[in-house]
Amino acid sequence: MAKEIKFNIKLLIDGKEQLVTASTSAKELRDNLNAAKFLEKMITVTQMVAALQNASSAINGLRDTMAGLTASYNAVQQANTQLTTVMRQRGVYDCTKVVFRNLFTTTLTACT
Repeated sequence: MAKEIKFNIKLLIDGKEQLVTASTSAKELRDNLNAAKFLEKMITVTQMVAALQNASSAINGLRDTMAGLTASYNAVQQANTQLTTVMRQRGVYDCTKVVFRNLFTTTLTACT
């Protein structure tokens, strides 16, 4: 025999008091409570997924920014290399000027 649970609820509607009776079985009540716990866990999982998506988006933004900086750095390095090559070809290669110029980049050119 299924156990039945009854609820008596007083409602105040338009200034009139109403008595409402609701009943359910213990099994139905347990199933509904389990569904509520499941829903609560799903909300937590959804929030966690949203946080991970936000973190991923931030990392991608940082990666894009670093890619732009790397491209700029590579362009400067290429220009420095081309300048050094032209200076050597014209015979105006001065070690002190090259070292001074390279102090503003990360690569030092050895004077030969």
